[in-house]
Amino acid sequence: MNGLSYNQLKPTYIDKYFYTLSDVDMKNLKSYLKEQSRSLSDLTNIERNDQDGISLDFYVNRIIEDMSEPLNDNYRYHHRHHHHHHHHHSHATKHVYDEPTKSDPAEYADTFALEIATCGVQKNTKLPVPHENFSLTNGIFGDDAGFTMQRNHQNFIGISDGAGGNLMYGYDPRLFSEALMRHCSKLALTGNYSITEPKRLLSHAFDRVQTENCFGSATACVLGIDGRTGQLHSVNIGDSGYVIVRQGFVIYRSKSQEMNGDCPRQLDVYPWTAALKGQGLNYTQISVFDAICQSFDLELNDIIILSTDGLFDNVSDFQIEQILARTNSLKQAANDLVTYAVRYYVKPDDILVIMARVTTNNNSLYG
Repeated sequence: MNGLSYNQLKPTYIDKYFYTLSDVDMKNLKSYLKEQSRSLSDLTNIERNDQDGISLDFYVNRIIEDMSEPLNDNYRYHHRHHHHHHHHHSHATKHVYDEPTKSDPAEYADTFALEIATCGVQKNTKLPVPHENFSLTNGIFGDDAGFTMQRNHQNFIGISDGAGGNLMYGYDPRLFSEALMRHCSKLALTGNYSITEPKRLLSHAFDRVQTENCFGSATACVLGIDGRTGQLHSVNIGDSGYVIVRQGFVIYRSKSQEMNGDCPRQLDVYPWTAALKGQGLNYTQISVFDAICQSFDLELNDIIILSTDGLFDNVSDFQIEQILARTNSLKQAANDLVTYAVRYYVKPDDILVIMARVTTNNNSLYG
């Protein structure tokens, strides 16, 4: 898209709010420019102005004028009102890839392994959960997508929830979340990412989504789990997330993010943001600048539940504990969580659940 003017890229039907910076983006931009040893002298004046009356060009030109050198790649302008409603889809597409464990029990006999189970449904799916929806590869989860990658002592799992509001702009939210998770999976398989670097993995996957001109937005949460140490490292943008259950009790719930108080933070790509690459602003770095990164020490038999807001908006921690207490089967627990959420919907939505239980390496069972 280099060489195109901003006027060429502005759809006439886009709401004026899409050309304003959110409060979170203003904060991220300040921090990013400070890290780059650059200043934006007029930033205070920008903040004082009525943003509703300021165009995208104003921000871009103002930022570039005040920079001594261009930065890299492109800068994002965060959307508003894109995550209000998810929509029903009937696409029978694969939702990224399950990667089987390739551990050598003799080599890692004293380390941890993960038993993994998956379950989910597209919004408005009738119970019981369809058989194919116990597989990330074959299941249909609406706008939700995920991936798992297990190789030797390295484990990556991730989840993403496409914003259904993008349909009104002609962008399929399912394609965006799937693309983001597909690239996470492919990059993780290269072996070039430490499990301590889920943020780096997600950032590079997001770079690839941008190069494909796959437009839309999504929340995302990616976990890296070290089988040698039992350490979990996570990156989270928005309200997808995870809980950790130990000895039957939820002992930890990841933090979520909101933007402007009316929707969750998201990674997003649109024609008017993709065009900014030519202006030398690093869109990815600013997009993930305030991503929540956390670490946790896991213990044997801990259970991690990674899911989108379709589960967490409908099932409380107490209900999670009750459901897990009824079965030792991870697959059954995943099914029961999804079934409960659908049966007692507070907010009907697509749901995808990826569960992982910490086991000894020679006792890793998949079922």
